[in-house]
Amino acid sequence: MNALSVRKPSFKKTQFITAFTLIELSVVILIIAILLFGTVSSSSVITAIKNRITKERMEIIYGTMGNFLYQNKRLPCPASINLSKTDFDNYGKEVRDSSTAECSGFGIYSPTQSTNQEFLTYGMVPTKTLNISADFAEDGFGNKFSFYIDKRYAKDYIANISSDIFLAVPSFGTAQSKDLIYIKNRVPSGELTVNNDAIIVILSHGANGFGAFKNNGFQNTIAGDNQEFSNIASNFVGSSATFDRVFYSTSETGDDFDDILLFKTRDDFVKTFDVMSIIPCKGNDIKDEDFTKVSSYYGNQIYALVSCPIPFESIKKIKKCDNFGRWIDVVSSCPDQSAVINCTLTGTGIKSKTVPSNTQGNDGECAQNYAGSYSWSCSSTGVGLVTSNNCNPYCTISGTGTITVNAPPNQDGEGGCSTGYNGYFTWSCNSTGVGTIIANNCNAN
Repeated sequence: MNALSVRKPSFKKTQFITAFTLIELSVVILIIAILLFGTVSSSSVITAIKNRITKERMEIIYGTMGNFLYQNKRLPCPASINLSKTDFDNYGKEVRDSSTAECSGFGIYSPTQSTNQEFLTYGMVPTKTLNISADFAEDGFGNKFSFYIDKRYAKDYIANISSDIFLAVPSFGTAQSKDLIYIKNRVPSGELTVNNDAIIVILSHGANGFGAFKNNGFQNTIAGDNQEFSNIASNFVGSSATFDRVFYSTSETGDDFDDILLFKTRDDFVKTFDVMSIIPCKGNDIKDEDFTKVSSYYGNQIYALVSCPIPFESIKKIKKCDNFGRWIDVVSSCPDQSAVINCTLTGTGIKSKTVPSNTQGNDGECAQNYAGSYSWSCSSTGVGLVTSNNCNPYCTISGTGTITVNAPPNQDGEGGCSTGYNGYFTWSCNSTGVGTIIANNCNAN
């Protein structure tokens, strides 16, 4: 800033004048204004820097939680909000009951009014468990972040989900995420719901720090602004405290509101950290009766119980579990039979067969009393041909004193005698259905 210079008037100095001249007074006022403006500007810059530090720390915390989830297939429980930073062994360690795998213990809290929000848990960011500096438990203003979590997502991973009965046990992949935590903005016309399926909230209480815990384990003054008050836990008794599931991210009606809020959904974690392998698809979501209602994890496929109708019997409908726990159709339906031109194959000694166009084979079956097989083809226009007929007739062979034999073609054999005769006879059947008695040894009794 350029220095200000003022020419002094050329009047003679008089001893009795003690007040400022108009020029001197205006200079003083200008200097005071400049100093005041500079102070306000500096304060705003400092606040902006601390806000930026706060947001950067929030993103780092989210990143380390994602890494924890990737390794442990669950999210961490909160750490104790009441501990002092001087407690090096426990400060920032998640509070979790090892026997029940529940977020439970000293310094973390459930809401006093638990209806519809019994899974919500409040505490401090578990920096020690996340293996990051304890400084990240604090925002840019030196106060602890408030950390809220749907504690079902901190439960152990469920490996066996072959039946939906296993999905009744909550975990990161199986819990119902909607309608526990609500994120809202306060606008002049009322409240605007931004999100209703968040599973974590990391909250800075801003520059004024109303309701935040300090790193010595004590809580700051509670705010008077309605929206800030809604973001604060208070009245701590035992393992309960007064707070609810509604969090405000912005408020256009509160003069004191300066909270900074980061919320994340299960889908956010899945997309950011590629943990789709722990998101199951539920058997009860399968509505097609052709499938068994089985649960499965990402990437697994299931097949329909029955094949498609002839001539598509080699095809089955297929479903696959996608990366957000949804069954998607790989093969959604059988081919349209009405669009297929079929050929009907017939001929001497063959069993009639209907086949689709542009196909061929050698698996044709013979009619009753014929043996062998036949080859066939079906053109694109629906013209069917028996290209090779190897269906040969059986021979009916009988003679004096012999039984009647229905003999297969191209075979020789022997037969018994009829009633009143004893002995046997030998016979032969050629490929054209002509049978011959080679030797008749049937003699009358």
